[in-house]
Amino acid sequence: RRLYELELDLITPSEELVTDTVRLAAHTGLTFYDALYAALAHDLRVPLITADQRAIRRLPATIASTLLAQLRLP
Repeated sequence: RRLYELELDLITPSEELVTDTVRLAAHTGLTFYDALYAALAHDLRVPLITADQRAIRRLPATIASTLLAQLRLP
């Protein structure tokens, strides 16, 4: 129940997003799961925030990303 109280937006991946994800995974060696988050962040025009340094190193420069440990909150 508490998860639903966060009022998160649930996003159903479009065919285009899945296609972009498969291409990104094939190009970078990321898992489909990791590539999906990166492709979605790119699609939404927001940075991907992750604790996975390997994933950040593999992402193309066109996908904005921030390492969780380097995130500065106000």
